[in-house]
Amino acid sequence: GVGGGLRVGAGGVGVAVGVRAGRGGLVGVVGGGLIGCGVAATLRTVGADVTLVDARPGPLGGPLGQQLSERVRAWHETSGVRLLMGVGVAELKGDGAVQTVLLTDGTTLPADVVVVGVGVRPEIAWLGEELARADGGVAVDLDGRSSVEGVYAAGDLAAVDGRRTEHVNAALTQGARVAAAVVGAPPPATEPEWFWSEQYDHTIHLSGLPAAGDVLVERTEPFAGFFLRDGIVQAVATIDNGRDFRRALPLLGGRHDPALLRDRTADLRKVRAGTVEAAGRGGESGTREEGGGGPERG
Repeated sequence: GVGGGLRVGAGGVGVAVGVRAGRGGLVGVVGGGLIGCGVAATLRTVGADVTLVDARPGPLGGPLGQQLSERVRAWHETSGVRLLMGVGVAELKGDGAVQTVLLTDGTTLPADVVVVGVGVRPEIAWLGEELARADGGVAVDLDGRSSVEGVYAAGDLAAVDGRRTEHVNAALTQGARVAAAVVGAPPPATEPEWFWSEQYDHTIHLSGLPAAGDVLVERTEPFAGFFLRDGIVQAVATIDNGRDFRRALPLLGGRHDPALLRDRTADLRKVRAGTVEAAGRGGESGTREEGGGGPERG
């Protein structure tokens, strides 16, 4: 998961960026993904003057889709972050340190510090040609086995079934399965991969892979969204609602009544068991419990 993105009160890079940014310092954040948005929120909270630049149309638009991206955009703009979407970075300029950011549309931004958060590219050339590749990483099965006998991979470079996942939860889950495979133990029980991000006073949870064209079914107060494709739940996202996120994970991959998914009085545990009806058809009242960080159990 990704929390604040940058701990300015901790040691190392966080302190260096925090000191250089300072209150009112000019900060350019390149990348509107999890790292970029988290860093922008953290530095804006401590008083920096933040501009976030991304070639994509909206912050977190990739993992969350356009509709939820608009919510994230509103958080940042309301908090005073300047968002420049749909434009890339051509060059970083300065004498000994970055002083300006030149954008692809010709705009020049002054900057005391620039934070680049555009994802990672695993360095795997040193591994040789024997290992099969996928998605820029090492191709492995669900238990981390590569194409070479006795070689396993987990974490950012592991492309499980052809796809890399750069989240803490994925690395922990993959590591546990690799350990079990190496010693010949039964694989541990797994759950869908998920991540979380804290921005300002909000916590986002997401599991699954939303895609353009998915139908977003929403329940509000607190928010939970279900991305449906051909009637099947492909992904679930919540905002300030760790309880429903945990309860919604077993719904992934299943076909469920959209009216129940939308009805905030319908207990998701009963929705997945098929023992609850939508409001007006015998639905039960629920209570509001908000969660943050890791999803709450129950």
